[in-house]
Amino acid sequence: QGNFEGRLYSIWDEQHVHEGDVSAIFKDGFKSQTNAKLLEMLSHIDRRVRIRAQIELAKRNDAKSCIQAIASSNQLARIHGMWGLAIIDRNGTVHMQHIRLLLQDQDAEIRAQACKILGEAQHKPSFFEVVAMIDDDSPRVSYFATIAAGHLGNPHDAVIAMLERNNDDDVYLRHAGVVALANSQYPSGLVNLSQHPSKSVRLAVVLALRKLKSPFLSDFLEDGHLEVATEAARAIHDVPVTRSMEDLATSLHVAIG
Repeated sequence: QGNFEGRLYSIWDEQHVHEGDVSAIFKDGFKSQTNAKLLEMLSHIDRRVRIRAQIELAKRNDAKSCIQAIASSNQLARIHGMWGLAIIDRNGTVHMQHIRLLLQDQDAEIRAQACKILGEAQHKPSFFEVVAMIDDDSPRVSYFATIAAGHLGNPHDAVIAMLERNNDDDVYLRHAGVVALANSQYPSGLVNLSQHPSKSVRLAVVLALRKLKSPFLSDFLEDGHLEVATEAARAIHDVPVTRSMEDLATSLHVAIG
């Protein structure tokens, strides 16, 4: 009561409360469950159950059950099967080919998760297929494909084209482009885009250079577009980029506002 720490409320529907009661499942635990039961739990209504079933299958290195889940018709089970397989792959086995095939799935969320997993797993053989997904009709797929491509290789041209096409309309796609550029490009290569005709591309480059803490930010201080120049100045000051501080000071004569 008035302790300024917030409050927690429990709300439930008496008619459906039994559907959310997982106390018996957690009391029994997951280690004692059979692989078949854990596979069934991957489509459970409660995410906590799905996650724990996924983790237990991964601990058992049960790739077979995960692959079986991926082949099912239940979207949630498929996603958790993918995540479980991704955990197993990080443990040193090779199952990414099953994820790679999902890049062509009809379900956009499955394609998005496939891109994310392949990028995080550093599965370089899928680079060109992931790059192609940057142009996917689904913005969410494009987002994950862009970030993943930056982890797998050099997607320079595809990312620049996406940023230009996006024209800053979707800030999430811009962020994905920034992350991809920062992860895949040298600062000396990014600064070559200082004269790119697209303001959206130049802004993304500035944000990428900020992530890289690069003194090449100085090249954007007198950009013809106020937003780009301001972002470069802000980056130099906030990071801070010490080697660019003098350039920032000398650019005050062209500063607006």
